[in-house]
Amino acid sequence: MAVIAHRLFNGSHKHAYLRQLKVPDETIEELREARDNIRRTLRAGFRDWNRDLQKGDNNSDLVVSLAADQEPFVGTPKFRMQGSQSYHTANDPAHKPPQQVDLDDGMFMPVSFLEQGGAMRPALVSAAYFKVVERALAPLCEANNWDLVTDRASCVRVELNNVCHVDIALYAVPDQEFRTLVESSENVRGGMSFDGAFNQLEFLDEAYERLSSDQMMLAHRKKGWWPSDPRKLEDWFKEAVEEFGPQVRYVSRYLKGWRDEEWECSRLSSIALMSATVTVFEENGSGTFDGRDDLALLAVAKRLPEILEGRIPNPRVDGVYLDDGWSLEERAQFVAGARSLANALTDAIKNSTSASFTIERLQSPLGERLPDDVTLVVVETSSESEAVPAPAVATLFRDDDADARPAVQTGGDERYG
Repeated sequence: MAVIAHRLFNGSHKHAYLRQLKVPDETIEELREARDNIRRTLRAGFRDWNRDLQKGDNNSDLVVSLAADQEPFVGTPKFRMQGSQSYHTANDPAHKPPQQVDLDDGMFMPVSFLEQGGAMRPALVSAAYFKVVERALAPLCEANNWDLVTDRASCVRVELNNVCHVDIALYAVPDQEFRTLVESSENVRGGMSFDGAFNQLEFLDEAYERLSSDQMMLAHRKKGWWPSDPRKLEDWFKEAVEEFGPQVRYVSRYLKGWRDEEWECSRLSSIALMSATVTVFEENGSGTFDGRDDLALLAVAKRLPEILEGRIPNPRVDGVYLDDGWSLEERAQFVAGARSLANALTDAIKNSTSASFTIERLQSPLGERLPDDVTLVVVETSSESEAVPAPAVATLFRDDDADARPAVQTGGDERYG
């Protein structure tokens, strides 16, 4: 006998699973304040470093310098939020610590900052880019008792405490394009002076969208430069939400909640789970699940073991895979966990005879953040199924509550785009 368990996951009830996954407001505020302090510190740090360069006070161990005939752009880094800021898929971790809430920020500099004697030396200049950022942030971190983490391959990490951190990814774009973007910001703001646009910390939407994808480079500690456009994945997921509705986002968050409950530390990335979710929605089409999150999650869970068994291509970057680096043992663990999830969901939704059994089976993979409230479960009898047509069910269990979507990310995924 089937049940309707949608309200356990999503709805106006204060204990619904989606609400329990929400990052606390105080954590969001702490991360945003830290991000703003980091941005201001980096802006001042690069401005001071550029001033010293012009005076000839260059530190010998920093391998970057400005060519004599170049107009200095060094004091004007631009920033743009990434990760869950764009996806709106942030969850509060299940195990704090070691799991942490993550806020991703991208910093963009003009290429002139990265030249040595007028020529690019990729491995050297990327290493120097990290060094300048870390030197600028060190006093701020010491003053706030934050930990500056310098061993992340593609970002600089600032750990605020044992439950949250800010990651700064370092990008470079061509000088002329950088200047054009500043000028476009001036036009967008309707008469803002060039100096005003020049000093804005964050790229405006219109300017950010104009960045050339093929000339955006991410600094990597070991590989030098990595062609990377974070907008590709952002746009891909936004398009999926536009086509299939916010349920794509909700199911992605449920899967992330399951992953965090199942493994305290895991290489199963959020992007891989989002990709699996979008794949299943594409296979089933719009409206297949009648607005029911329980049925949508069940459909994705049934396909998840097969998806995790094979290669998982990046949906927007050819030749890049979201399962790179998985060991055979890790893959086997992920597949086994996904099968257990699918079995539990099938028992809870399709084979249950009571609300209490449904909750018991769902809490097995998802944990106690899924509410233990039998009033949120509808046990379908044959007469009830005939009496309540699918459109009425969809209306009855629609989420009328505005989804609070914190702009932070869990886990600190590496950047794949």
